[in-house]
Amino acid sequence: MSITETDRIELHNQLVEAIGPVATKLMQHIPPDWTQLATKSDLAALGTELHGAMKAMEGRIARQFGIIDRQFGKIDRQFGTIDGRFGKIEGQFERLRGEMKAMEGRIAGQIAKFSLTVVLALLGLVVALVVSGALGAA
Repeated sequence: MSITETDRIELHNQLVEAIGPVATKLMQHIPPDWTQLATKSDLAALGTELHGAMKAMEGRIARQFGIIDRQFGKIDRQFGTIDGRFGKIEGQFERLRGEMKAMEGRIAGQIAKFSLTVVLALLGLVVALVVSGALGAA
């Protein structure tokens, strides 16, 4: 049942007689439409509704985090694959370093052989010149 303006004025007048001028302040705090007041059961229903909405939102957030976790898992696996490939490349570089060291050793051996051949050839030439000079002088 809705209170009319006449009812409000009558209530105000009776309150002024009963409690004095403070009645005006009291009347200002009474809403014009009592149907707009919330009851405890209204608040409980609203609480239940909000709780359900929050649970639903929590579920959506959890699903989103699940998706994000799976994406990060994929990224981690891809980085693992990349790390494995870099490991293979590092192994290949080590193998190439070993081959280059071996080649360096072979080249050094060939240079040593060639140097010995050149030195022996020059020594033989010097000996031949010395012998021929000694024979020619005799």
